[in-house]
Amino acid sequence: MSYAQLIKNKKYNSRNYQQQNNRYRHKNKLCYNDIMNKLELKTKAWAKEYIKNNFNGTQTALEMASKNKLMKRETAKAIASENLTKPIYQNAIIEEMEEIGLNNDFINKITKRNIKQGTNISASNQAVDMFHKIKGNYAPEKRITANISLTGKALDEAIQDKINELESL
Repeated sequence: MSYAQLIKNKKYNSRNYQQQNNRYRHKNKLCYNDIMNKLELKTKAWAKEYIKNNFNGTQTALEMASKNKLMKRETAKAIASENLTKPIYQNAIIEEMEEIGLNNDFINKITKRNIKQGTNISASNQAVDMFHKIKGNYAPEKRITANISLTGKALDEAIQDKINELESL
């Protein structure tokens, strides 16, 4: 019962209102915990499915949605892209990879094996690369864009200056 309803019904006293308010708070706390538990279960299920689908986010989104409804491929791609940018999903994927044995030690063994082999092992190298991207082991990319409108000798000098500047990075 709200405060206005209590006053309207003339049943207001501080104890009655406080009891009603405490029930409301308790109810919301349970709802918050339930939501967090469901979210955690959802992210873990998504991470397991993502790994099972060979790190194909679109396929994972399609399969997770097929339990409830049909989904267009473009929508699944957008959902997968969004999920993979969220830290809660990234952490769930990393935890799941470690649970099944995909950890730094395992990847280091594969990398050493790939270095020693002389045959074409591009798929294995791609898997190692994907592992490092997921774990965040790479430094962020640096990009420089420049607009130059020069002609003649000034153009040659400006190009040389920019080349020297880029080489110093």
